[in-house]
Amino acid sequence: EINECSSNPCLTGDCIDNINHYTCQCSPGMTGTNCDTGNYNCNQNPCQNGGKCKLIKGGTGYQCQCRLGYHGKTCQIQIFDPCQSNPCHSGVCISENNTYKCRCYPGFHGENCERHYCLPSPCQNGLCSANATGYKCICNTGYYGKRCHLLTFSVMLDYCRPDPCRLGICVVKTDGYKCRCLPGYHGTNCDRSYCDSNPCIHGKCYKTINGYRCQCKPG
Repeated sequence: EINECSSNPCLTGDCIDNINHYTCQCSPGMTGTNCDTGNYNCNQNPCQNGGKCKLIKGGTGYQCQCRLGYHGKTCQIQIFDPCQSNPCHSGVCISENNTYKCRCYPGFHGENCERHYCLPSPCQNGLCSANATGYKCICNTGYYGKRCHLLTFSVMLDYCRPDPCRLGICVVKTDGYKCRCLPGYHGTNCDRSYCDSNPCIHGKCYKTINGYRCQCKPG
């Protein structure tokens, strides 16, 4: 079956496909078999979708000033607006060639500005401050580094104040401290003696560098 409207014969109007012929439903202000003759009278308001009609100087025709989002001789064609659904969560949508891009507000990023630089917070021991290109950590006292994950030496020394190692030497580490015990002592804080458990049943216990030794009674 042949589509009689395939050649778009109606200059300004809708084409209705009939058997072996077509019919044009002309836009307001136009007449003729193919809607190619103008009545050139803005009183009939030929401009659709809120467009404004203006007569051409000399009375040779009219022009429609279309509202944003419409075009065509009588503003009858709606332009697709990809920003209409507000795809940019935290940004401004910019329409470009039937697609869009998002211009994110400071602190947000992602294709649709759906991600925030400070969520979840990357700063381990401080406050996160977001900007247009990323984030900055404002570290608590005693911490430094991009994520406030490093201790200053003064804070590291605090791990050994007051001295937690009762019978040993306190050694500062980045995540705490470690005790180097004196001979004969052990435990996290060097507070246990190898001889406390009386390992020498029939003798005397002496502390050594590696632990203890027993001096047995005669016999």
